[in-house]
Amino acid sequence: MIRLIDLLEAAHIVSPSRARFREAVYREALALGEASGALPAGSVEGLVAALLERDAVISTAIGDGVALPHAPVAGLGRALVFLIRTERPVADCDPLDGRPVDLFWVVLTPEDDPGLHLKVLASIARVLGDPAKRDALDQAEGPSAVLGVLSGD
Repeated sequence: MIRLIDLLEAAHIVSPSRARFREAVYREALALGEASGALPAGSVEGLVAALLERDAVISTAIGDGVALPHAPVAGLGRALVFLIRTERPVADCDPLDGRPVDLFWVVLTPEDDPGLHLKVLASIARVLGDPAKRDALDQAEGPSAVLGVLSGD
């Protein structure tokens, strides 16, 4: 079992974000990865395009105010998870239940390890399936608070 606390770095969390549109959220998340050295310089635009392409197939706004944009990435050495909670809901995500999204879990995994991709998504689903953790994430202000919520996972 993969624990999110082992994948999510404080430098990859923004809570709250001022982004108003899905693409801006993706760009903000990936810029954190680039700034922390987890993603190569100059990779943000291509990765934003990959996430948007995935969204074009089927919405990654899974409901209850949550989006789970994800993409396999060639040459990536490990799974990367970014958590962005926006100050205000983002309306351009085409959520399955119609509720605007304010919590984004952006997931990148090595293209050659589809099993890891599924395990990371399952870990996020476990956290989201716990109403107490979900409520705590909605209230968490800052990376330390978010990591505190996830530490019991």
